Amino acid sequence: MRIVVAGGGYAGLACLMELRRRMADAELILIDPGEDHLKITHLHETVRRPLRRFRRSYMELGKRIGFDHYRHALDCNKLADFAAESAIDIDGHRLSFDFLVIATGAKPPSLSKSAQVYDRDDLREQDAGDLVSLFLGDETRPRELSVVGGGPSGIQILFELADCIEASRQPIKLRLVDREAKLLGDYPSKLGDYVQDKLVSAGIEYLPQTEYVSSDEDTLQFRDVSTGENLVVQSGLTFLFPGVSPSPCALNSDRYGRVEGYESIFGAGDCARFDSRGDDQLTAQIAVRQGKLVAQNIDRVSRGVRLFEYYFKELGYVVSLGPLDAVGWLFLQDQIVSGLPAFAIKEVVEAQYDLFVAGLDTYII
Repeated sequence: MRIVVAGGGYAGLACLMELRRRMADAELILIDPGEDHLKITHLHETVRRPLRRFRRSYMELGKRIGFDHYRHALDCNKLADFAAESAIDIDGHRLSFDFLVIATGAKPPSLSKSAQVYDRDDLREQDAGDLVSLFLGDETRPRELSVVGGGPSGIQILFELADCIEASRQPIKLRLVDREAKLLGDYPSKLGDYVQDKLVSAGIEYLPQTEYVSSDEDTLQFRDVSTGENLVVQSGLTFLFPGVSPSPCALNSDRYGRVEGYESIFGAGDCARFDSRGDDQLTAQIAVRQGKLVAQNIDRVSRGVRLFEYYFKELGYVVSLGPLDAVGWLFLQDQIVSGLPAFAIKEVVEAQYDLFVAGLDTYII
């Protein structure tokens, strides 16, 4: 039996590992346009740690887990063809499959940007710390640093940058630009309030309801979403974290993970929305559980037994605010944790995934 997994992120890798554990004789294929699995939840840490620390090559993982990797980007517009032919064309090569799992994740929107403006895709290829060092060493650039995006990713890199700037002892102005009216509006209000207090105490400028338009040399153009007025500010270094959406397509999966309309195609992770009782936010812990569930159900389909329904509920969510601070909730959304205890929880969660990638599955629920 041959199973093809498209996408080597959290859901895809979890699916491959669970498939190998349950189906020792299956031929497993990963298709992904990149060469490495990146622990994307650590991306903000590249302000102070090298990017290579969070990369694992698909070649290395394939040898250990037991899968082959093809560098290829899946065309979701051809799902009907894939299902009808039980095959994918890869650079003229016909790759047949018994099951296809789509776990291609999510990506940020493509925004117009000039030099000294970097988005999440840029930081997948170069260390944020190197970019900051170049900025600090170039006094011809405005002494202002901006982060665009008030979601968890933007907030996390902002506070890493704030810690780095403080250590440099240079008089750099930091700002956070947020399209929304309130920080972390999709989470319990106490989380946003905690972050807001931290912004004030750190002297970081906060621009809510402000939308990024474009950049030009050392300036950024914004629009006030409530009034439509334009705003221009200086910025010698800018990071764009405007949020992500399913890529290259959004899929609807049933409660077992099967993509609607297809018996042999499953979806998991950020690109798939499950019609089930389980949580379905775009988070790593959900992506891992969906990837594992899909693998379990492919195994159960192959044996003709009843499928498992997806019902996982998030155990908590923590946003880091620099090397030794964080805020989040644990088990219940009104059970807020902050400071060092929250930071410790996040470290444990990240260590759990590190162990998982290393081959030790500690995801018991």
